[in-house]
Amino acid sequence: MTMTMTILMFAVGLGWGNAAMASGISVSPGEVNIKGEVGKTKGEIIRIKNPTANVSLINVYPDEMEEIIRAIPSSFVLEGGKEREVIIEARPKEEGVA
Repeated sequence: MTMTMTILMFAVGLGWGNAAMASGISVSPGEVNIKGEVGKTKGEIIRIKNPTANVSLINVYPDEMEEIIRAIPSSFVLEGGKEREVIIEARPKEEGVA
């Protein structure tokens, strides 16, 4: 049994998804597709970049399906000009497409 999820939006910093760029933060890729087996955790990596000279407190979390999807780390400080990888994990509870 498998489940396919397309995760389109993450709350990052003060903005949602690509809107985070307005505060100077960029997220790549803007969409994550995860296909996995029910009950097994699967992950993908996103990159969060702070191209500004300012230090930012970053919070990453899904805008829905919080019981299935999580970000690791979900909160961190990102110095100006730095980039950090975040793992997006999904553990489907039932078969289908979310």
